[in-house]
Amino acid sequence: MAPPKFLPVDNKNICSIMCISTLKGGRYKIKTVEEKLNEKKSKQILIRLTPYEYELFEHKVKRARITKSSFIRKVLRNEEIREAPPYEFHEFNIELKRIGTNLNQIARQLNANDPEERPAITELRKLASDMYDILGKIQDEYFGPIG
Repeated sequence: MAPPKFLPVDNKNICSIMCISTLKGGRYKIKTVEEKLNEKKSKQILIRLTPYEYELFEHKVKRARITKSSFIRKVLRNEEIREAPPYEFHEFNIELKRIGTNLNQIARQLNANDPEERPAITELRKLASDMYDILGKIQDEYFGPIG
């Protein structure tokens, strides 16, 4: 079977690249690369690594907390592989979001009761916004690629 032919539709967006596969009888079926990537995985590969390479591979897979197959697929697709956060990070994230929700509820109640409380409402909204900014910075800083 001949390898599939690729027709670049838009070089910036890999999901819009079309892949032509030959079907039985010589007919062609056009699929997007995204459709091709989501097909049943039926091919296997066997690779040999040095002990050092294997240790490095195992270490990176463990840090990313994904399967070995998923790791290799991400490498093939040129996707960024990020280190998984510690389990405590998710608990912290949930708690921080709850605090932000509470601040927004307090601001709404103040806004509904007394128009003179506008400075307090503004301050609460600023605190909530700052909190979400901090959470975003933590996520950006922590979720760096695995080196």
